[in-house]
Formats: sequence, C-alpha cells, structure tokens
Amino acid sequence: MAKLCAGGVTLRDQINEKWPRRSKKSDGWIGDAAHASRDGWGTNGRGSYHNPDPNGIVHAIDVTERMGSIAVRNGKEAKRLAEQLATYCREGKDGGRIAHIVYEDQVASGTANNWHFRGSGYNHYQHIHISFTNKADHDGSKFELPIFGKKYSKPKPSVKKKPYPGMSRLNYGSRNSDVRAMQKKLIEEGFDITSGPTGYYGKQTKRAVTEFYKSIGKKRKGKRFYKTGWNKLFN
Repeated sequence: MAKLCAGGVTLRDQINEKWPRRSKKSDGWIGDAAHASRDGWGTNGRGSYHNPDPNGIVHAIDVTERMGSIAVRNGKEAKRLAEQLATYCREGKDGGRIAHIVYEDQVASGTANNWHFRGSGYNHYQHIHISFTNKADHDGSKFELPIFGKKYSKPKPSVKKKPYPGMSRLNYGSRNSDVRAMQKKLIEEGFDITSGPTGYYGKQTKRAVTEFYKSIGKKRKGKRFYKTGWNKLFN
C-alpha cells in the first residue's frame, strides 16, 4: 500500500495548520494514470515523483495556491511559501530532503542555480509542486520556515533531580549506598577520596566534603552533608 514519505507528511501538516481554511482543490500526492504511465518513480532518476517507489513510498505533494478563503485566489502567500522553502533548501536547513519546488512555470532545485527559481515550461500554475529525496522517507522533522510563525525545535529532555536522602544517611560514620553515590560524584568533580567510593563516610570523605563546601563559598566541618550541598552537587 502506497504512503507519503515522512517529510512530505510533516510539511503538508504544517501547511494545513498554518492555513486551515485553504483550498485543496489541486492538492495531491499519489499519481494518477498519467503519472503511472511514466516509467520510474522520480528518486531513481526517471518517471514521476508522484509514483510509489519499490517500497511503496511517494515522494511528492501538490499544494493548492489558494491559502486564504477557498473562494479567493491567494497566490501571494503561495509565492512566499515557495520562496521561503527554496531559501531554506539553499541554506542547507532541509537536510537534503527536498529535490525540487515547482510553481508558476518555474523550478528551483539544488542541481542548478542554487535553489533560485529559473526557466519556463514547468507549468504548475494552480499549485506548488514539492518533490522529495529518499532522505525524507523516514525523516519527519519540522520545516522551520518564517511563514509558519514559530520555530520548531526538539524539546529538551527533562532532568530528573536526585532526591536528598536525609542527613541521617549522610554523616560521619555512616555506611550506605547514598554515601557511595555522594563519594562517586565528589570524585567525578575532582575532590580527592583516595580509597574510592566505598560507601563509608570516614576521614577522607569528611575532608572531601569540607573542600567541596569551600568551593561553593560555604564553611563546613565536613561531618554532615546537608541538603543544600547535595542539591548543588547533583542538580
């Protein structure tokens, strides 16, 4: 069963989100009989990008130029979209996912004229034709165009804070896994505990804790590791 490449799905979804009332009269992705009659599927250098490749993936979308009311031609917005998409490709921000952009009888591609629209005889007056490379097969990341009005970025992963286990587990003479975790982190930060992370809060750990507090501008004797120090060390 044929399916549109991931990059095509993403771009189409972004366009629909930006212009929810746009006309879709000339929209399309999978080719009709005329497209199917051409031998090849575009990404193999022959035929139409609207034809499914051997894996069933289609590499083209057509976007109707009427971006406003479905009854009103709005070529200005369509032109802005086409130009911004070409600039995006020219700057290498598309990740090599787009092959061609065709609109108002001209084409833009990376193969000639560095993504500036050129030539004539390419038709596509009623819609923007956008074809994709195989790099768009599974890459559905957003296209960060100014016309979409916001920058899409991957959310930063949330950092889970390590909870303070309590002073009763982090004082001189204690032996437990929390002391070991504290020792390991202190060593990673460059504080000397010659015996290593043994889990025992002895003289070496006391000295390292004192030095740690000194490094953050606190004066402590090192016999206890307080919550403020724990949060500073781990979070």
